[in-house]
Amino acid sequence: MSMSLEIMKSYLCLSTSHKIWSALSKAFHDRSDELLVFSLHQKAFTTKQNGRPLSL
Repeated sequence: MSMSLEIMKSYLCLSTSHKIWSALSKAFHDRSDELLVFSLHQKAFTTKQNGRPLSL
């Protein structure tokens, strides 16, 4: 229920949620946030708690 009925109709024919999310990502991703995503990934892999990496 988090998308409009008009958009939903276009994706209901896909057989799995993975296929739906992939199609939605291709349709609505504008690539303007790639630097932010890279930065967040970098922070996630370098963040430590009590001297130990959180990514393990």
